[in-house]
Amino acid sequence: MGCSLSSCCGDSPDQNGEPSERTTLLSDPVASSGTEQRIPSDELSGSYCSSVPKKSDEQSVMNKILHETATNVIDVAALGPHAIEQNEYLERKNFYQIKVGPHLNLPWLHTGAYDKCILFDIPDPERIVASLPISISDYNLMCKMTADVSKAMEGLTVNHKEDLIVPFQIP
Repeated sequence: MGCSLSSCCGDSPDQNGEPSERTTLLSDPVASSGTEQRIPSDELSGSYCSSVPKKSDEQSVMNKILHETATNVIDVAALGPHAIEQNEYLERKNFYQIKVGPHLNLPWLHTGAYDKCILFDIPDPERIVASLPISISDYNLMCKMTADVSKAMEGLTVNHKEDLIVPFQIP
């Protein structure tokens, strides 16, 4: 397993004084409470190394960790289509469709069933959202049809002729 004292004191030759993932960031709350125990013998205290780094060391290690994390994080919100121009976004979309299109073997793309699909991409949502709302007569028609379908579904019953659960003949 190795000596645990060497990992806290930096005796291993691979650290070279650099902080690593094993470096303590927070000090021991019991030792920093103000009631410290002091060992009167110099020879005993000299054999132990201090495993608690200083405040400046803690801050530099924390800054290093934060810097490494910041360089490895991808900000997805900054990469969205609003961060680039509309024409560049459309060019990228067309380029992507050209590159990916031949590799897709989706029959609904080639049969015209895509036009009948309920879910599809709206390339310019601002135009759709800013358009006039539906008329009152269309709204009333949708409400009436929805009520008729709901009433028809309430009257729907299933008459089963066989048992839904069949017991096994277990001896």
